[in-house]
Amino acid sequence: MSITASVSSGRVSLPGYSIDAQDSWQFARLSGDFNPLHVDPISARRLQFGNTICHGVHMVLKALDGVAELGFLALSQIHAIDAVFAGSVSTDSLVTVEFVGALDSTRVRLIATSGERVVFTVKLSLADSASAVPLRVGPLPRQNEPFPQVVPLCADFPASATPGHLASSVALSVNDGLMRKLFPTLANCGQGAQLVADLLATSRIVGMKMPGLHSIYSEFKMRRRTIGDAASENAMAYIVQRADPRFRSVRIAVTGGTLEGQVDAFFRAPPVAQTPLSDLLSIVERSRFVGQVALVVGGSRGLGELVAKILVAGGAKVTLTFARGQIDADRIKMEAQAVGLQIDTLQLDASQPISEAVATCLGTMRLTHFYHFATPQITRNVGGPWNGKLFDSFCRFYVQGFAALVHAAAPKTPVSGVLTVLYPSTIFLDDFESGFAEYCAAKAAGEWVCQHLASMPAFDVRK
Repeated sequence: MSITASVSSGRVSLPGYSIDAQDSWQFARLSGDFNPLHVDPISARRLQFGNTICHGVHMVLKALDGVAELGFLALSQIHAIDAVFAGSVSTDSLVTVEFVGALDSTRVRLIATSGERVVFTVKLSLADSASAVPLRVGPLPRQNEPFPQVVPLCADFPASATPGHLASSVALSVNDGLMRKLFPTLANCGQGAQLVADLLATSRIVGMKMPGLHSIYSEFKMRRRTIGDAASENAMAYIVQRADPRFRSVRIAVTGGTLEGQVDAFFRAPPVAQTPLSDLLSIVERSRFVGQVALVVGGSRGLGELVAKILVAGGAKVTLTFARGQIDADRIKMEAQAVGLQIDTLQLDASQPISEAVATCLGTMRLTHFYHFATPQITRNVGGPWNGKLFDSFCRFYVQGFAALVHAAAPKTPVSGVLTVLYPSTIFLDDFESGFAEYCAAKAAGEWVCQHLASMPAFDVRK
């Protein structure tokens, strides 16, 4: 069946796409939305989704670009466009889009899925080609150099439920080179620059201004501005209309050059900050861990960070490892120095073979204790069959990587003593949750490695 015939019958699947880290960076330079959730994998690992995710507006524009390329959509016909973001899409994930609506329909939908989940939907209201009512087109946006990277604002949640005084604006602009690289069909369409600039501005408002740093873009509803409105001066005005503290959500009214409407966003929870080492000194007995020479694998964040701090507060000699989080590791090291203590750091990736230099370093540490907190992002397998690649990725941390590091850190002679090993278990092994079979299987295999180690005189294994 031809694509045209499929559309006439109501549904057609469009070619899928994925957005890699470089694409997200270029979109940030085009839109001005440099929220670390999208472009900073080190910061994003501490955030809600565990890794970088694609900009919502980027995905919508990619879908519109594909629809326009196939000739299903003329931008000049768009009267209104609504989008709802139902789920996050991790960087590099495949997104497939289905076009729903006949060619002559004035209402069509785009339904995007990733990993068998609906991740966003777009509803388009199109003007009847026979209509004599002209649709407003704003002025061409300014051509600017790509935006430089800046830090997003960290806005406070509005104090009032109707905070109409929180008003401002952002410039409407595009960079033709980047737009053509990311959205080549839209760049060549009449009214493409105006529509792209308006949608880009909403991304910059949410990701950089309000809510800013700790934001999640939820939804937009945009329509053509009324003919006869005062001409825009190449800016999108915005004002917070409503704030709901129950859901930490805001509704923002926006008025651009061609489109106007509303944007909904959430204030997401900021990353959890571990207890400062200075506070732990008043809680932990100073001699509690004297004599321990400890390696904390994955100690630059999360529970690993907290354990490293508790150990050094109690008198242990501590080395923490990091894979990519050197900034975090250096911060913890300086935190210890500020209170007259010392934490050493070592870079290693627990999912990769141990280098000769790291093996030599571990062999000379004379470790007494080994704490394994290295972990990848815990990803759910949504609705699919067994995912071998996902299982292998977990095993690289919890089985092969764990076993290799423990053996490299073990005492070299029987008289050197034993190595006490802590391997954190998971409640999923006792209370299974659908979608985590690969994770549970890898963690269970890691616990069998612990059983094997416990049978050897060189190890004292605790879970």
